Amino acid sequence: MNLAVMLNIIARLLFFESDINVFLLILLIVAGVLGVAYALRVKTINELNRKLEDTVREKTAELMNLNSRLEIMNAAIDAEKEYFRVTFESIEDGVIALDLEGNVILVNKAAENILGIEEEDIKNYQLVALFESMLEDNDKAKSKYFDVSDFDEFISMKNVQMIINAKDQKRKILQVNSSEIKEHDAVQGVVFIFKDKTELVAIENQLAVSQKMESIGQLAAGIAHEINTPLQYVSDNVNFLDHSFYYVMEYTALLKKTLDELDPPESVKKNIEDKEKEYDLEYLKEEVPNALEQTHIGIQRVSRIVLSMKDFAHPGTKEKSYYDLNHGIEVTANITRNKWKYIADLELELDPKLPNVYCSLDQINQVILNMILNSVDAIDEKIKAGLYEKGTIRIKTENREKDVEIVIWDDGIGIKEENMHRVFDPFYTTKEVGKGTGQGLAICHDIIVNKHKGRILINSRYKEGTKFIIRLPNSEGAF
Repeated sequence: MNLAVMLNIIARLLFFESDINVFLLILLIVAGVLGVAYALRVKTINELNRKLEDTVREKTAELMNLNSRLEIMNAAIDAEKEYFRVTFESIEDGVIALDLEGNVILVNKAAENILGIEEEDIKNYQLVALFESMLEDNDKAKSKYFDVSDFDEFISMKNVQMIINAKDQKRKILQVNSSEIKEHDAVQGVVFIFKDKTELVAIENQLAVSQKMESIGQLAAGIAHEINTPLQYVSDNVNFLDHSFYYVMEYTALLKKTLDELDPPESVKKNIEDKEKEYDLEYLKEEVPNALEQTHIGIQRVSRIVLSMKDFAHPGTKEKSYYDLNHGIEVTANITRNKWKYIADLELELDPKLPNVYCSLDQINQVILNMILNSVDAIDEKIKAGLYEKGTIRIKTENREKDVEIVIWDDGIGIKEENMHRVFDPFYTTKEVGKGTGQGLAICHDIIVNKHKGRILINSRYKEGTKFIIRLPNSEGAF
């Protein structure tokens, strides 16, 4: 009902005065007031709705903007986490982080590989217990560095070297450092960084051995040269004495025959016979030739040793070429004679049809030398155990279809079955302290397998003996 209609009705009601009309008039006024109020209310509500809708749209836009920014931030955080993960896993050194209670909270892949144990298994250990279970006996005391109860020791590791038997049964040399984890100057934990130096130390030791062998070779060459000249004098003089003694004996026989024919006085005969007895001429006639022959044999043996020393000292260029392995084995056997001659017989069964092999002869000589010395130690240990009085070393070569084979066998103490998988590990040795470094067989394995692309096999029984089989390609790159 609009305003004009209501005014018209009110006028008509005022024209016809009555109680009813007054009542109706009041009702109309109330209805009009209510209508106006309702209209104003509706208008106000509509205005509020409009403002609310504007506010909702504004806040929705803000929320969408915030959500978009949050998604960008989350994506950045995820990217940063992934970058950290990739970087962390790419570190070649082992990294283990601990909280202040000694719990492992972070492990990288390199740590798993070095220790030979999965991350979850590492986290099941207290680090001090884990390393105590792996450290070799001589290094057991170093487990204190991982004891969280002694925080000063816990964070004081700077290039500490230790030897462990990893959970994958490999013997390794570690260099370990530790550092505090701090946040706002408050210590939150400790991080351990350890490097596997096994291969590096092996290379350094092999280089040291090679340099030592080179020095020994130079010394041997000098000694051989110094011996060779006087030895030649001795040989020439022995040859002279040999021939001269023959002529003296011829002359003595002729002189005695002449004297017998002249029939000298009895006094002369007696004097000659007395001198023959005094000088024991018959003994000299028999023994001097024997002595000279033995001297010749001795000189020949010394000559062979001198020649072996020269060959061992200067086997040729250090570069690979085609060499006679049989000759190298003979030379090395002669060089080591003083080590084995009192405790073992060394037998050579060298294939005369063995072709020259593409190799570094000085390195192969070093392998044969290490193998012979290893056999000598094994035989010596068996003799000391009272199992026999003298052993045997046998070296055999054979030309095969695709390779040449060198077999080094001895009947020494042998290797226990539980140690077989570790014989080529660097620094592994069962010998007493000062007797061995554990480098000999590791170096042999490196030379044959890595440097010559060959193979080295082992077969051993404890208290019965050991056989090493070396196979080298019979031509460059045959394998």
